[in-house]
Amino acid sequence: MRTILITLHCVLLAAVSFVSAADDATRDKMRALDRERHEVERKLRDEIREIEKSDAVASHRKAAEKCSKAYREAVEKNRGVIAARKSEDRARDEFRAVVAKKMEGNPDAKKIRARLEKLENQRMDLEHRKNLTRLRLTDHYSPIQRQLKKDAKLQEMKKRIYGLKKTEDRIRAMREYRDAEKKALEKIPEARILLGQIMQTEGRVGMVEKSLREVREKAEELRIEIERSEDPDILKAKKRCQDARNAMSKAYEAKDIQEARKKELDARRTLREKVQKLAANNPKCKPLIRKIADLRKRRDALRK
Repeated sequence: MRTILITLHCVLLAAVSFVSAADDATRDKMRALDRERHEVERKLRDEIREIEKSDAVASHRKAAEKCSKAYREAVEKNRGVIAARKSEDRARDEFRAVVAKKMEGNPDAKKIRARLEKLENQRMDLEHRKNLTRLRLTDHYSPIQRQLKKDAKLQEMKKRIYGLKKTEDRIRAMREYRDAEKKALEKIPEARILLGQIMQTEGRVGMVEKSLREVREKAEELRIEIERSEDPDILKAKKRCQDARNAMSKAYEAKDIQEARKKELDARRTLREKVQKLAANNPKCKPLIRKIADLRKRRDALRK
């Protein structure tokens, strides 16, 4: 009996593994079909955009643009919308001010600000040190630059750059010059030491910037926490924002705005239908449309 049970268990495991492998193969085929369909759809969108820009739909396009402009003007000139927008901006500013005040008085936020200030000062000190070190390398009057000026090969490369007319040629020549200059600098003991100091300082700058990002993330998390809190001042400010948004939605219900919006939607629909009709008979679009339909059909068949 035990042997029979073990045998059945093995058979079931094998069956499950077989089904799992088959499922994986099917999913791979479906993903491949999706990728191919997305690429064909991209080509079709490109062709449709060309139709949208063509003279064949010029009148429909101009009508849609005219209606869109009329809708924008109706919104911009509506006194209710103007007043509601000002109220919404004011409520949003007040909410930000309340959050900022809560952040200012929060003990954790104070520690974060102090940490940010310290790290920012460290970053600026390191950048200053790096720039001073680099100046000893690049300053026109530095001993190192005077030594480089004696390098005939470098000077010839520099002259060649200014004689080139094409931008891409100058960029390529400048890159070659910088590479040659770096190799020349590495042969000068003092320059080699300065280059090492710059690299070391850049590494420390990177570490400080990483710490800055981490502390800023903590500040953002704290700000979100305060915004979502049940603090009475926060809740009042949120309510003012919601009331302002509701007033804005109500203002958009004005008759002249709704009429202008309907005309715009109708014009856009007419344009879209005209474009679709032309695309359906376009020699470039037709095979793409058929290809998309075929790929969808093949994918659906795999799901059954």
